Amino acid sequence: MVGSGYMNGQILLSNLALYHGFSKSSGKENAAIHEFVHLLYKSDGEIDGIPKNLMAHEYSLPWLRMMQEC
Repeated sequence: MVGSGYMNGQILLSNLALYHGFSKSSGKENAAIHEFVHLLYKSDGEIDGIPKNLMAHEYSLPWLRMMQEC
């Protein structure tokens, strides 16, 4: 889980979740990557799809276009 309150900016994961997420049998489920993305979203203080500090980069344009289409 992504920390909130006194744990803000931290990720708490179990060893089992890490092991499973990086195993071949996990398919597309990876708790570490999932929770890390939550930290990226929260990096500007808002959870709104993309952090403002990434919007200036060209590689974010395809994501922004896709979000506008939804």
